[in-house]
Amino acid sequence: MSSYYGPDPEIVDRLGRSVILLRDRLIRAGEPHVAERLGDIESRLRRGEMSAIRSLVSETNGGMGSLDDLAILRADIDALRALAQLAYNSAWNTQSS
Repeated sequence: MSSYYGPDPEIVDRLGRSVILLRDRLIRAGEPHVAERLGDIESRLRRGEMSAIRSLVSETNGGMGSLDDLAILRADIDALRALAQLAYNSAWNTQSS
């Protein structure tokens, strides 16, 4: 039986800091629209919205217009994807009934 406990606050904090760094990098690289999406995700993370983590998992897993499409993030995307997935997984505690 799976029980929802919410994401690990330490992991979410690390994820938020990573998102801020990538957002700033995108701004410097001339990608303001993508940076704005990351800014929105970071704000939602601070408010504790689980949907922000799901959005970040989606953004890092590809699809047209996703972060995975941006060559300037290629070196960072795997680490961000792993951290986002870890945050998502930390929200659930699987116990056998």
